[in-house]
This record gives sequence, C-alpha cells and structure tokens, in this order.
Amino acid sequence: MFVGSSLICAAAPTLSITDATFKEGNRVKKAATFTVSLSAASTAVVQVDYTTVDGTAKAGSDYQATSGTLAFAAGDTTKPINVVIKEDTSFERAEKFTVKLTNPLNATIADAVGQATIRNDDGKPTAQFSANSYSVGEGAQRAVLTVHRAGSLKTPTSVHYATIDGTAHAGADYRAQSGILNFAANETSKRIEVPIINDQKRETSEFFKIKLTGTKSTVLGNRSTATVTITRNDGAQSSADQQLQGLPAPSPSPVAYP
Repeated sequence: MFVGSSLICAAAPTLSITDATFKEGNRVKKAATFTVSLSAASTAVVQVDYTTVDGTAKAGSDYQATSGTLAFAAGDTTKPINVVIKEDTSFERAEKFTVKLTNPLNATIADAVGQATIRNDDGKPTAQFSANSYSVGEGAQRAVLTVHRAGSLKTPTSVHYATIDGTAHAGADYRAQSGILNFAANETSKRIEVPIINDQKRETSEFFKIKLTGTKSTVLGNRSTATVTITRNDGAQSSADQQLQGLPAPSPSPVAYP
C-alpha cells in the first residue's frame, strides 16, 4: 500500500530462544531442548546460527558442544535445538551453559541467549573422623587417625585435612601434615599419619588437632576435628608403640554415628 510516495513495509519478525532446566542423569543420555520461536510466520525463509557457550558447565565433560543453522520455511514459527547432556555419577552443584543465536536472515533477534541449568541427581557423600580424640606416647613414631566416610558411597569423593597447633607445636612436637584424602567408589575409610617428635624432655601432656575441610563433593559430619594428645614419655607404652613393636594393640572402643 502507498501513502503519498512512500511504501510501508511489514516489520521483520523477531527470534527468541527459551531457557532449559533438567537433571543430568547417570544411565542414559539426555538432551536439553531449547525452542527458538519466530514472532510471526514469514513468507521468506528465515535463518539463524546457534552455538553452545561454556559457563560453569563445560563442553566435553558436562554436555556435548553443539552448533549449526536453523532454517524456518515459509509459515514455520518454531524450531528445536537439542544439546546432549553428559551423564555421570559424581556429586556436583547445579551448573550452567548457554546457547547463543547469531547472524539472523530475514529476521531480527529479540532474545539471543538461552540458559541451560544442569541439576545434580547424585547423592552428596559425607566424611567424618571415627573418634574425637587420640592419645599417643611421645616415644611413638607416629599418630594414626582414621577418617570414615558415610552417606552415599557410589561416587568417588575427597576431603582436605591439615594439622593445627595446640599446646603441641609443629616442628618441635610433631611434623605438620596436610593434604587430600581421595575416596574411591564404595571406599569407607582412609588413614592420616602424623610423625611424632621425641624431644627427650620431661613435659606435661600436649595436644594438637587435625581438621577436615570439605570439597565441592563433600559435606562434613559432626566430627570434622580430632584432638591428638601426646602423653609425656614416662616409660608407658601407648597402643601406637605396641603396634610398632609388633605387640597386639588394645581393641578400640566402638564409635556410635548419629
């Protein structure tokens, strides 16, 4: 239609993409589906490019990188984009990636980014000390503590540990230790060994602590710190001494878990 000498042309349709939220799965492959919509049917072919972009979710480990071109035939108003999600059995917090639209033909872009949220569906494992305290004679070579894992056991997990000075001091009474305990699937316990220094002095009992710190795949139990007491070297043999000399150690007291 003409108005005066000007031709009024219909505005180009606009393109938008939806967001998507889904569970990661651990047995079969799943696809996240994003829907790209055209605001109105067009008599001309509409095209738009798309590509996935990493966020906290990474291509190759969390999802399969995807790119391509969508073509809307005359009269079409919606097209899907399917992105394959990688299955795993590790606990993770929710992770995100995006699908971005670019280079439209015969249309403009109103919403260029679709956000995907991958929700974890694996149980969170826990790790905790088997006891709140441990005593060792100053003449012993080491203190040995056990970290017990509880909760979901089907996935690997890890926990950090580090010694902390009390009245006993690293370098003078014991050798500082820190690191990561890595638990394989179905593994329930790991040992921490701390060398004890015999300074040949007559001293009262001293103590230091070992503290557990959770990782992103671990939540701590209610015994995340253990106290290690070094008893003075007065000739008495500790259970650790007996073990080092090949003698039977006394049976540990049972530990009740909440």
